[in-house]
Amino acid sequence: SMKVKEILEEIFKNPSDTKEHIKTLFENKIDTFTPNNEKINLKKYPDFEDIYHIGNANLKDSKKVAFFTIKVNSNLSERESKRRQYELAKEILSLDEFIAANAGIFVFYDENGNFRMSLIFKVYQGKKAILSHYKRYTHFVSKDKTNRTFIKNFEENDFNTFQGIKEAFSEKELTEEFYKEIQN
Repeated sequence: SMKVKEILEEIFKNPSDTKEHIKTLFENKIDTFTPNNEKINLKKYPDFEDIYHIGNANLKDSKKVAFFTIKVNSNLSERESKRRQYELAKEILSLDEFIAANAGIFVFYDENGNFRMSLIFKVYQGKKAILSHYKRYTHFVSKDKTNRTFIKNFEENDFNTFQGIKEAFSEKELTEEFYKEIQN
């Protein structure tokens, strides 16, 4: 199976194949990942194109996750607004066919090999489901960066449990690593 770093190199070489490479990434990481290739049409988001539902997984801790790739018409950067992406993700997760999903993993990518991968999950309060905050569980990946934290988090966490996925997306490890680097 391909290593995370190799898959990233493939994405940087051929950004137009990002969707297929992302599928490969999750097929390698999750035993129950079932690939899919369904286009989702949401008219009111002209800044996004090629919205695809690329797969599903039923995790060991009985959580269901749906996976999506979305091409962005602009050039993605670390700082550009995540709010619009969050609004789109929220709308997708509220579609009838994804009502049973406990979480979605959304990969927003551009034509230059940059992508942002975000985990958005439902937190249940009584019968009401509230979505996790978009700024918290996200990785920005670019060929101009080392992407060390992303690679490390992906390789070291078990994606067959929701807890493992959450840890792979969590920013707290990122800041701890950052402080260690500063101390060194």
